[in-house]
Amino acid sequence: MTKIGNTAYNAGKNVVQIFFEDNPKVIQRKHFTCWTGIELNELSNHKEKVKEIVSKIQSERTNHLILKKFPSAGTTMSHIEQYLRKLISEGIIPDIVLLDYIDCVVPTRHFTDEYAGEGDVMRQFETLIAELDVAGWTATQGNRSSIGAALVEGNMIGGSIKKGQIGHFVFSIAKTLQQKEDGRATLAILKSRFSKDGLIFEDIIFNNGTLVIDTTQTSNVSFLEFGKHEDAKKSERVIEALEKRQSFLKNKVQ
Repeated sequence: MTKIGNTAYNAGKNVVQIFFEDNPKVIQRKHFTCWTGIELNELSNHKEKVKEIVSKIQSERTNHLILKKFPSAGTTMSHIEQYLRKLISEGIIPDIVLLDYIDCVVPTRHFTDEYAGEGDVMRQFETLIAELDVAGWTATQGNRSSIGAALVEGNMIGGSIKKGQIGHFVFSIAKTLQQKEDGRATLAILKSRFSKDGLIFEDIIFNNGTLVIDTTQTSNVSFLEFGKHEDAKKSERVIEALEKRQSFLKNKVQ
């Protein structure tokens, strides 16, 4: 979400980045990393360089990048709307609103089902950004089956599936244990109301330390092609495991 916001700001857009669980300083440092290319854990060792680059960027911009933390309990979409309308009344017109993440917003009505209100919150967010005529991005977590999955599909959305049904453009990020080690991920376009969906960008650069996300070094494949790739990989792993076992047994007999 920070990478989306930073890219939009660099393109001259007014960005409002709303978050619930992170500390504002943590989000700020992530933007510093985006601008400087210095890894998050190295920023403190390059304070003067960071200050110089950030000051230069801010002096060249007339648009706004606003970081706003809301309480992680009790915040409704009405609270967010009031805040955005206050900004507008002060002359700051958002071009894009980032909500990180939608599961932290509570419904304004009472629902007996734990997840029934999530669809209502998502619909309120859709209505709000339409009324304000801004772009809106939000995130949601996956369910248990998404952990360590090679591909996160629509049925792996945590909580209510209505969040995905209401969204106009939905993409997922999957990371196997090996990809986490290598700073890579698999991005899949699950849904798009204005372009082609069903595309997978396998093994893209997704570095949490430098906030570099790069899809240009990999070609996209369809879900069917990806499935064939995964089946081939599984077969290779099975063959490799059998060969290792045979080698072990052979050495044991000798």
